[in-house]
Amino acid sequence: MFELAGIRDFSNHVIGSRELRLSALADVDGNGRADLAVPSADRRTLRIVGVRGERLREIASARLPAAIDKAIDVQASGTQGFVVGLEDGSVYLVHP
Repeated sequence: MFELAGIRDFSNHVIGSRELRLSALADVDGNGRADLAVPSADRRTLRIVGVRGERLREIASARLPAAIDKAIDVQASGTQGFVVGLEDGSVYLVHP
């Protein structure tokens, strides 16, 4: 059983938005388990969380210059990372 109460301050949807893909899964640390990329509650930080032992832990985070409001996608080639679109129109590649 996982301790879900230990992970707070995240959001996977914005009220009024049609975008429902504000999260993505990828094994970023190579341990054979999928890790979750999800925005912080204010959507200005991409948080990467994964299972360590029997608990969820934050693996990495990246502060961004604007709020995430587009689908989060997994980088298709090269080093594992996430592509995020921001409300200011910019797109960032985040490597944990």
